[in-house]
Amino acid sequence: MEYRLIGTGRTSDVFEYNEYVLKLYKENMDIGLVEREYYFSKFVYDNGISTPKPKAIVSEQNKNGIIFQKINGQLLLKIVIDNPLRFKHMIIKLVELQLNIHNIELENNEYTFKKYLIKAVENNSQLENSDKTFIQEYIKKLPEGSNLCHGDFHPENILFDNKDYYIIDWMTAMQGNIADDVARTEMIIKNAEISGNIPSIIKKLMTLFQKKIITNIYKRIL
Repeated sequence: MEYRLIGTGRTSDVFEYNEYVLKLYKENMDIGLVEREYYFSKFVYDNGISTPKPKAIVSEQNKNGIIFQKINGQLLLKIVIDNPLRFKHMIIKLVELQLNIHNIELENNEYTFKKYLIKAVENNSQLENSDKTFIQEYIKKLPEGSNLCHGDFHPENILFDNKDYYIIDWMTAMQGNIADDVARTEMIIKNAEISGNIPSIIKKLMTLFQKKIITNIYKRIL
């Protein structure tokens, strides 16, 4: 079967074939992470979240991947870059979609935001051991939370097909406190750089809009 490359990223490449999409992970990707994304993708789909339906875990070219339903749409960020007048609409949709995620509750899931943060601190090579211990002890005192969190929620993980919005990339999904997910979204948007062949005026507008997005996300969710 022939595949057509339609996207590439740090951890995976995305191919199109027939009515499906194959997300094929890099060779060094732990199968556990692939299984995690499949599990959460199926879980949120079964719980009414608008997301491409996962079909199966497969092995291709000595790599592991997931077959998904194909969505013929554009990334939300691309839509706004092409038409900055839709910026206000993007804010509303971002908040609405993240609220839909947070309305789902989990119990005793092995993937939690606190575990993720503690591991991230442990793997940070720029921190001294004493600093790691201090931060990890602080994290342990934070509220656990029982809400579904995306973990990587931003405009480039939302597809629009001129009718519906689809949330993609559930590899970092986990159980946690709503504030954890909102803070993560704030960090991503605040530090995002608009790259590519984009007019400078659009880049300036998007930079100004970043603060507005963050303010509205906090205002509407917390």
